[in-house]
Amino acid sequence: MKRVVKEILIGAVAAVCFLPASCSKSESSIEQVLERANAEYKMRNLPEAMDAAIEAIDKAGSSGADSLKAAALYLAANIAMMNMEDSLSWVYAEEAHNLAISSNLPLQRCQVLLLKGKLCNYACISEANNRNEEGLKYLQQAIAIAKEYDYNAETAQAYYVSADILINMNRWNDSDLDLDIYERAGDFIAVGDSLLAKYPGVVSPNISVHIRYFRQGKRYAEAIGYCKSVIQATSGTDYLTLFQVYDHLTQLQCIVGDLQGAAESHGLCAYYTQLYMKQSAENRITQIKKKYEAQRQCKIMCRRGSWIVVLLALLLLFAAMLIMLTRRTYMLRKREADLTKALIQRDKLLAIARSSVKGKENAVEVEKIVSEDLQRPLIKLTARELEIAHLAGKGLMNKEIAAILSISPMTVGVHKNNLYRKLGVSNNIELLRYLQEVGL
Repeated sequence: MKRVVKEILIGAVAAVCFLPASCSKSESSIEQVLERANAEYKMRNLPEAMDAAIEAIDKAGSSGADSLKAAALYLAANIAMMNMEDSLSWVYAEEAHNLAISSNLPLQRCQVLLLKGKLCNYACISEANNRNEEGLKYLQQAIAIAKEYDYNAETAQAYYVSADILINMNRWNDSDLDLDIYERAGDFIAVGDSLLAKYPGVVSPNISVHIRYFRQGKRYAEAIGYCKSVIQATSGTDYLTLFQVYDHLTQLQCIVGDLQGAAESHGLCAYYTQLYMKQSAENRITQIKKKYEAQRQCKIMCRRGSWIVVLLALLLLFAAMLIMLTRRTYMLRKREADLTKALIQRDKLLAIARSSVKGKENAVEVEKIVSEDLQRPLIKLTARELEIAHLAGKGLMNKEIAAILSISPMTVGVHKNNLYRKLGVSNNIELLRYLQEVGL
């Protein structure tokens, strides 16, 4: 029983110590970490987004969740690309692509191929280091997968990026455009627009592609008209799109000599830029507050959990002590009942024996036999234990017994523990009572 109580205490202490640590580092699911990474990415908090993406990659890799790992790798590649770390982005993209192929994940394959096409497009800083044909190859593969599985948004995006690559191929020919390349770029843009037309109210995410296309062909009036149509279709709270479009419109109006319009567009560009910066700051503050509140709630839950564990441990300890006391009381009462029963039985036997046995000597002999029956547990004791039991029956302490028998007090204690076990007692008082009852 003592061992049980000890184990309960150790377990309770361990739980109390472990609970705060486990709360402070509460485990999030892969989906939750990936969601956090996406949220940070949308807020343009690139370091935090990359940390969360890497955490999602590690978690998904250890759990064998290939689709989630591919999604996390794709996100990490996008974050690195936005941070202008194209080499790192390519590493993540390649790993995501290989995983998507081996695990048969068509959507992830399509998205990664589209990303690789973008990276090839961004590599064309000069005419000498262009990767135009490589980029177009990846994009054609992405288009083929997207059409097979009806990924309309990815298909449209692939056509827009393809058009952007063709525009880049022609930018070294400003004086003498390659009309075939220019017309192909226009065809790609038209296909992308037709796909997005299936989603009313959606503004093309590739506004700059359209404007670059019109400007390259010196179709300034069409470019200005396109900018105004985008402004009209854009929500008044989409400050990012608005300040970008007004920036393009300012440049176009300067080219055509509309200085008053350019001045107005420039003013609106500055206005929406300020609103966008303010919105970004407010969103960041809101996000920080949410993180702080989540951490605060976690600490509160940890404190509550710790108190619950402590109370539970105390209840268990109380229950164990109650069980121990109940058991000890039961054993004492049982032993007293057995002794009382044995004494009653002895008296009956002695009365019968005295009435039926002639002669004083025979009666004494019967009494001796009956008394020995009560002392039967003493037969289990060794000679040394009987010696110690006899001396203990006189009320001697362990040191006194040890001195008489020329042994150590520790040895006396060991023998007394054996006595307790064999006779069913737990301390000196119970031992003395027992010895008195059996006549020692």
